[in-house]
Amino acid sequence: MGFQSVLFIVTPQELKQAHMPFTLFIGNAHVPTDYAFTPTEAFIENYTELYEKLCSGRKICLKNDSRMLEQFNITTDIGSVKFGREYLYQGKKYKSFLGSGRGYAPYFSPFTFSVSNKNGSITVSTRGSYLVEYADIMGFQLYYPKLTQREAESLNITSEKDMDSYNDYKLFRDNIAKITSALCFKMDGIKKSKSIRVSSEAKKSVPNFDCIKKNGLLII
Repeated sequence: MGFQSVLFIVTPQELKQAHMPFTLFIGNAHVPTDYAFTPTEAFIENYTELYEKLCSGRKICLKNDSRMLEQFNITTDIGSVKFGREYLYQGKKYKSFLGSGRGYAPYFSPFTFSVSNKNGSITVSTRGSYLVEYADIMGFQLYYPKLTQREAESLNITSEKDMDSYNDYKLFRDNIAKITSALCFKMDGIKKSKSIRVSSEAKKSVPNFDCIKKNGLLII
């Protein structure tokens, strides 16, 4: 299974507008027995803190800033999300995420930004790895699975696009596309464009990001 994603840098208010049709929920960890969903404000508050820190030129510390990097799933039909299997953890009762009737749920997660110039060829990576410092976190992305033909056939569909949840991914992607353009920069005089989406308002602050300044990039 692969993944597709929309990577974005927008202001907190712009993200709130793009998120309006959706409900957040935690789909990758145990939750309290009375948990149903997470208020949108929780993610917006985390994003605001991250955005302001990035705009100030400060580095992100995975250990100290883990709360603002919390992952959330989204859906336009929270009634399709199922929780169950209660169990004890450290003396407290929790329940687990069982899945969604709409298919794989899209989820938000941070992305990193690493750039290098080797013999006049600009290489950009937005995937975290042991080669990329998590201090190079640049923004958030919305992830969604990309199925192989065999994986799709095992689910009796032709592709992940047949799942109702793909419409959620597409709707958010379209909402972001309406207010953004592709990030474009120059490094050592060479122009490079990436699929990272940035709004005109957020673009004013991107030159202050630590991962931009340390590489001497010119945002254009």
